[in-house]
Amino acid sequence: MSKERAPLIAIAAAVVLVIAVACASLPIPLPFQAQAVASPAAGGQAATAKPGAQAGAKPGGGAGVPVVTTPATVGRVANILTVSGGVTAIQQTNLVPKASGRLEKILVEVGESVKAGQVLVQLDRGTLDSTVKQAEANILSAQARVTTVTGPPRKEDVTSAEAAVQSAEARLRIVKRGALPSDMRSAEQSVEAAQAAYNRAVADYEKLSKPSVDELASAKALVERTKAALQTAQTNYDKVGWRSDVSSRPEAAALQIATADYESARASLRIRESPRSEDLAASLQSMMSARAQLEATQTRLDQLRAGATSDDVQIADATLTQARQALGKTTTPFTESDVATARAQLAQAQAQLEIAKTNALEATVVAPYDGVIVARPVSEGSLVSAQTTALVLASSSVEIVLNIDEARVGQVRVGQAASLIVPAYPGKAFPAKVVSIAPAADARTHTFPVRVRPDPAAADLRPGMFAEVRIVTAEKERAIVVPRDAVTQRGGKPVLFVVQDGRVKQLDAGNGFGDEKTIEIPTGLNEGDQVVIAGQATVNDGDAVRVDTGRAQGGAQAGRPAGAGEKPGAGEGQKPQNADTAKPATGDGVKPTGASDKQFRKPDGAAPAKP
Repeated sequence: MSKERAPLIAIAAAVVLVIAVACASLPIPLPFQAQAVASPAAGGQAATAKPGAQAGAKPGGGAGVPVVTTPATVGRVANILTVSGGVTAIQQTNLVPKASGRLEKILVEVGESVKAGQVLVQLDRGTLDSTVKQAEANILSAQARVTTVTGPPRKEDVTSAEAAVQSAEARLRIVKRGALPSDMRSAEQSVEAAQAAYNRAVADYEKLSKPSVDELASAKALVERTKAALQTAQTNYDKVGWRSDVSSRPEAAALQIATADYESARASLRIRESPRSEDLAASLQSMMSARAQLEATQTRLDQLRAGATSDDVQIADATLTQARQALGKTTTPFTESDVATARAQLAQAQAQLEIAKTNALEATVVAPYDGVIVARPVSEGSLVSAQTTALVLASSSVEIVLNIDEARVGQVRVGQAASLIVPAYPGKAFPAKVVSIAPAADARTHTFPVRVRPDPAAADLRPGMFAEVRIVTAEKERAIVVPRDAVTQRGGKPVLFVVQDGRVKQLDAGNGFGDEKTIEIPTGLNEGDQVVIAGQATVNDGDAVRVDTGRAQGGAQAGRPAGAGEKPGAGEGQKPQNADTAKPATGDGVKPTGASDKQFRKPDGAAPAKP
């Protein structure tokens, strides 16, 4: 067994030797090496370090742990709450038509800006326009009816009705008082005239139906005389017919008269020789009418002679009543009910017009607000309904809705300034402002929605982008600040180290304000105090240190602590591969990560301390 283990023991011994050599050549003393350093007075012999053995050591000397420092400064610091969220449009609406039908035309394209009230989509209107015109015509008719029923009566109608009343009144007076001698004479004359007219009608009918021999001879003679007169007139006209003014000469007029007389004579002869049936019927009708008129006048005369009866008085009185009623209707032809009905019909016509216009408008889709078209789900010619999205409209303005947990929402106030960082525009910050905080938390996530809106000029932000939002929750104009590289973790809390008389003093970092570069130290630190920004991981409270003045001076830039976040220069120490830097917490003051601080090699020529 001893022979088998011999190689393993040899390998183990070699590994231990390699580790020992490596430890002896480390650029920075290990924790156990920090308690014992080589004493120059002992000629290289090791001496045990005591707590006060290096009290007189000065920065930059050959003893102590090498560190890099920077002075604490007074400056402005802000507490920044950093939260991420997506950029969304303030408003986004699915636009749908109010009516169903065929989509006739889409007037906009995706990405086009539109104004409130602009027509975006048109449906097939069909008979909607005709319905609107018909409703407009109905309004005109109803308005004319209202004008008629509310206007004054026609003057001629009133005059006629008044005359009827006067005639009825006169008739009633006559009937009541009886006939006067003048009335009797008038009635008798009317009978005589009617009798004469009847006799003439009878004679004309008899002549037409049974002409005598003398009448026929007389008619024939008249035809011959008018014929001769016509021939004479024609001969006289022919003598002057060549003249240009023949139409205005007496010969032309004489010819026209002779022609008319001849035609009349021939017509009279023809009627007597062979009367037409319609001529006989017309003559008979004239005779019957004359007979009826004669009988009416005779009856009137008989009534006057006999005197008025009670029935006549009643009839005359009823006639007067009717005439007066007609006059009243003429002067006030329409009642209040007629006026109300006409006005109601006008209101109904107006309502029908509004309905027709509304139906016509429902055939279009208009923009409810200013915005940009972000989607166009359908095409022209598609059949759509009130459930079909024709376009998607988003407002031009955007916002970011942040879900902030209960522990940090108390830091946020409406009106606080913020900045937005988006990957699309690296290095560019968009100014913004907190506009609202939800009064209640989400029941599922227990977070409060907070809305942040960028300045209107930030037109580069578009919905769908991812943004990091930095809200300035508080600010201090004069605070003691140090680089974040100075803060490290010890015992689970943030601390920093201050170099005083060659040794480090540990201070609590506290919960001051901070941003991504600096952090406020509320207590225990004064302006100008040298704080360690590299090498904190290898020192403890009270340890002797040696300030690397070369790096401290060469690394400072524009007030930034030396060595903070920069790579070592040529000839200086190298940063270990696994060394991390404390980073700011998201949104609070200090939240150290527990990462180790930077470490550096000793200057060339300095021998490493041995345990």
